[in-house]
Amino acid sequence: MADISGAGPEVNDALRVARATVTKAKLRFPAVPPELQGALMKYRNWCWGTLETIAADPYEFEVWGLKILSEHVDRARRLRHRGIGNFALLGHGGPGPNSMALTWILVRRPLEIVLQFGWSGPQKDSPDERKTWDNAIAACDELLDLVPAGDPATSRPMGREFDRFVLCGSEFLGAGKLEDFCELAPYDPNAPPAPPLPPSTSLGPRVFIGNPKLVIPAALEKARACKKAGKNPAAP
Repeated sequence: MADISGAGPEVNDALRVARATVTKAKLRFPAVPPELQGALMKYRNWCWGTLETIAADPYEFEVWGLKILSEHVDRARRLRHRGIGNFALLGHGGPGPNSMALTWILVRRPLEIVLQFGWSGPQKDSPDERKTWDNAIAACDELLDLVPAGDPATSRPMGREFDRFVLCGSEFLGAGKLEDFCELAPYDPNAPPAPPLPPSTSLGPRVFIGNPKLVIPAALEKARACKKAGKNPAAP
């Protein structure tokens, strides 16, 4: 796992610089919740976030997905834990010219978003790549409005489920087949292990993991319907 935190992140005007860089590339800049804006910092070119250090590049989609979404149980204390709190991370990178991606990760609990799309870079991108990114980020911005902010605590008593609304998908993982996330079904201590995920799956009414082209509209439809009905989309 590569450490790309460097000697020390740049913090001055990071939000302004990030927004200017992304919009200059004719891409939509994602909405950063006000409570996270002051913490945004630059790690390297085309990589910004609100964590003091990051142990993996944003390109490592599965690493971040598991960091955010997986849970473990402390049976001695009868607690359930998540390993990471609220944060934002935006980055462009990849292992080669044919595998470059833009990744947007936003945790503003109960909303948890991990999305990744192919983008060749500011000198080589295509209108289709920009349109795909812009539509996805517009959906993320709308979900910020539809899913109210809640308790950001990373621990819960056993038997009490976390509020959550998850949207997770990458264009680079077999059209979204994410077997590593198969344990993320809605919490049930008596349930057998979940089977591997098909290309597009909603693990219960609040968790959407799979092909971005399918799960983004599904998540929006669910959140809009809850809002219309006066319900919290993230509630168990």
